Amino acid sequence: MRYTSTVLVTMLLCFYIPGAGQFFAPALEARHLWNWVWQIFPITASIVQHFFALTVAPNTIESDKIRQPRRDLPTIAWSVGILTFFSAGVWLYTCVTSPYKVLDVFIPSSADMFTEPDLSGRMRIFLHPYSYTSGKKMLFYKPFILVPLYLYPSPGSWQPLYSQIASNPGVHFQVIVNPDSGPGVAPGAVPEQNWINTLSKLNSYPNVATVGYVHVLYGKRNETEVTNNIDAYADWAAFRGADIHVDGIFFDEAPAVADADKVAYMNQVSSHARLRFTNPNATRVVFNPGCPVPRVYYDMSDAIVAFEDDQSGYSTQRSQYPMNQIRAPNKHKSIIMVNGFTGSADQQRSLVQGMVANNITGMYVSSNDDYSKFSSLWPQLVAQIGALR
Repeated sequence: MRYTSTVLVTMLLCFYIPGAGQFFAPALEARHLWNWVWQIFPITASIVQHFFALTVAPNTIESDKIRQPRRDLPTIAWSVGILTFFSAGVWLYTCVTSPYKVLDVFIPSSADMFTEPDLSGRMRIFLHPYSYTSGKKMLFYKPFILVPLYLYPSPGSWQPLYSQIASNPGVHFQVIVNPDSGPGVAPGAVPEQNWINTLSKLNSYPNVATVGYVHVLYGKRNETEVTNNIDAYADWAAFRGADIHVDGIFFDEAPAVADADKVAYMNQVSSHARLRFTNPNATRVVFNPGCPVPRVYYDMSDAIVAFEDDQSGYSTQRSQYPMNQIRAPNKHKSIIMVNGFTGSADQQRSLVQGMVANNITGMYVSSNDDYSKFSSLWPQLVAQIGALR
């Protein structure tokens, strides 16, 4: 009985209480039911086990240690049996309902492991929580669409976006807000009415987050100009006429090399963004170098656009660019943006599935070469990403 009594307490003190944040992160909103089953089944099994130990299995008394040691056997049998039953049930449920191959879920990607030159690096990949072929970011988090719609929000012009947001509540949209290569106003001022209407509408959807566009000219733009842009976006939250807040900052033209001055620059501006945008559950800092970057930039950001180019330069093969340049522990924080896509809807689906197989979480595919209009396969893209849930 003492053993069964401590299982539940141990689960609570050593796993559920210290790891409580992982159950409530904003990106967990659209998990599959079987994801929840996997996360809560140890504590459910422990409660049931304790109940049966109390009501069915006889309690062990001091004299039993010598006279009747076999009285412990029912308690042990119930303990092992309940855990076995629950474990088998969860495995079976996962095999039946998971959209991913079970081996992909639980076996680390050997291709990622052997990109590391030494044994210690391979072990870090093996033990890293995001090193699995289908990726726990895909299992316990949902993929999202980064929407770079650099289009003036005249009445009706953003309707294709609103329609897809409303009809796909399980898909998360990260929308880049870009009034004028930046906020278009000074700190303390608000944007014009069309932007107020647009931001208010975007913020009315629970599956939308917004990031304000700020370009940094590869670390060469005047730092004061950058922080002024950040402050301008942050100040919108104080506007009382409508909810026009943005959740974070999208740093465009971010540097890709880890020179000391570039690292210091990006650390400074990203730290300022975190000071102004304080919601710890939001994506507050996104870098867009448009190519794979060193780990130091991942450490100071929430997400990084690791590829932004024409489809001819993109491959989902792990041995080819850009996947062979993105280290496995960084893939779950990476975004892929493919422009000028000329394939069919089925080919686009394969492209998206290839991103997921590589643990990429953020994605965008467009038939256009710029972001001033919607892709011809925009509805299909949303549906395809929604099907990954």
